[in-house]
Amino acid sequence: MLVKIGDYISVKMSGNYVMNYRYGTITNIQIGLDKSDIAGELGVKVKEYDTDLKYLGSVLFKNDDSFPDEFWCYFDQIEEVHKGLNDIEDELGLPKSDEPTPIREDE
Repeated sequence: MLVKIGDYISVKMSGNYVMNYRYGTITNIQIGLDKSDIAGELGVKVKEYDTDLKYLGSVLFKNDDSFPDEFWCYFDQIEEVHKGLNDIEDELGLPKSDEPTPIREDE
């Protein structure tokens, strides 16, 4: 699965979270370059990464619950990349949320 900075993801967590998941927007992707650096803290930062490559590393992500801090997770905890609102609007043929809704003449 390809993950990019700015993607909205669901993350499988342990503990007392709603349905054991957290959700948020990726703000940083780090890849480990040494087998002892499992979170990628000493490795390289990238803008996108394909989890099928199975490298060690992690992502930082944020949501309203984490403000002003961020959460982090390992690559293998990412369950899904969700479509953004604009992608869903395009798929359904709806006007963009930042565009005014057109007024029908018969109203």
